[in-house]
Amino acid sequence: QRMPIPMRSVTAERREIGPIVVSRDARPVVLVTELYDPEWRADWVDAAGMITPGVVRQSRDARPGGFLEMEPPGPGRWMLRLDYEGRAAKAGLAVSLLAWTAWLGAWGLLSLVGRKRGETL
Repeated sequence: QRMPIPMRSVTAERREIGPIVVSRDARPVVLVTELYDPEWRADWVDAAGMITPGVVRQSRDARPGGFLEMEPPGPGRWMLRLDYEGRAAKAGLAVSLLAWTAWLGAWGLLSLVGRKRGETL
C-alpha cells in the first residue's frame, strides 16, 4: 500500500520524514523522491530519541539517477532523518575558489608590472 508521508526540509542538506508507524507484521519500504547519490546518509529516530543508522539504496525500480529507498529498522514509530554530505560539491567549490584566487592574483601582478612599464592592460 502506497501512502504519502510528510517531509520537511530542515536545511538544503537535511530532510526529515515522518512520523512513520510500522506495525509488527509489516516490512515497509520508504521511497523518497530525491535523486539517489551515495552521499545520502539516513538515521532512524525512535519515539525515545534513540538513533539507529539506516541504509540508503537506489530504488528497486531504479532508472538512471533513481530515487532513495530505505527500510525502517523494525516495528514502532520512527522519524527518518536524511543528510546529504555533498563532499564532491564542496571539493568543486574549493577548487573553483582556488582557481579564481590564482587568476585574480595573476591579473593583479600583470597589471602592476604593466604600470611600472607605462603600459595598461
